[in-house]
Amino acid sequence: MLMKRNSILMLAIGMMAICIGMAACNNDSSSKDKAKTEAKVADADHIYQCPMHAEITSDKLEKCSKCGMDLELVKKSEMKKAEVPAVKDSTKK
Repeated sequence: MLMKRNSILMLAIGMMAICIGMAACNNDSSSKDKAKTEAKVADADHIYQCPMHAEITSDKLEKCSKCGMDLELVKKSEMKKAEVPAVKDSTKK
């Protein structure tokens, strides 16, 4: 009985060690692809632009200086136009 329990315990420890080893050696290609994308520089037809602040643009992926969001890669021909807020004339009564 004791021998059977030890065998089961050793088998369980061995399987846990294999699982931990596989998890530690897992090649996550999606994180490699993300790193390649993050290091990307816009080509001549594209630019990075903030989805909230159209006036914030860059030729490389970075964060918006106003809101901290990641800039998104967009075609230059499809860029959002920066909106200028209307200013009330305080001299009118």
